[in-house]
Amino acid sequence: MVRKILLERIFYDSCAEFFREHNYIYVKKYDMYMKFDGSCILKYIFLEKLSGILKNEVGFALSGNAISIYAQSFEKNELAICALRNKQYVDSLEGYLNRYPHKYTCNEANVNNVMKEAVEDAKQGIFKGIENVNNIEDYLEYCHKINTSQIRLATKFICDSLVTIVSDDHYDMTDTFNEILDNIEKAYGKSYVNTVSKAYYEGLVESISGERDKVLNNPELYACAMKEAERRKTANLEILKQNGLL
Repeated sequence: MVRKILLERIFYDSCAEFFREHNYIYVKKYDMYMKFDGSCILKYIFLEKLSGILKNEVGFALSGNAISIYAQSFEKNELAICALRNKQYVDSLEGYLNRYPHKYTCNEANVNNVMKEAVEDAKQGIFKGIENVNNIEDYLEYCHKINTSQIRLATKFICDSLVTIVSDDHYDMTDTFNEILDNIEKAYGKSYVNTVSKAYYEGLVESISGERDKVLNNPELYACAMKEAERRKTANLEILKQNGLL
């Protein structure tokens, strides 16, 4: 069976030069390749170890994300929770119909070839995607279309929802909702859409744009949100400094 430490070494060795060329730094404390753009966006890629199917196999996925300086936390666990696997990213981008597996499985005999395939997939998928996020406008579009979960429930100040307040965002999520339902119908059929449409509306339109607007339209709540956003910015910048990213 492939030991975890061997799997990690093969991953980091196989793409170390590539990430250095793109100005990413390997942060050992986080076991992630990370890059801060110098103003407001943190990007990161890491190996996520998963269970294998057979006894002598191990499973893994390549995961990553872009997140703003106003996020709830830059601690390792929080970043891992917010991240998307390459499969999830491409599903969101291409409509649930893509060739990438949910996870890769390997053994000692094929681990190098499987890792090479996974890294190439990620280069064309999630890595390419987050590299296109270079400012707040790019980041908001990324959140609206790709990683919607990290800007939900702004009234509760969770995850990275405060970036929508700081940026005075007014996108109502309706286009995203309709696009996602169209993609779901193409992939799974109309009957399935009927069973999930209410949940998607609540999760996208109500919990993102609806909750955000409650903050923007409430002076007291808005002031609290802006104060908390500044506190997070200061705390997250300190974490970046401690890890050599500033």
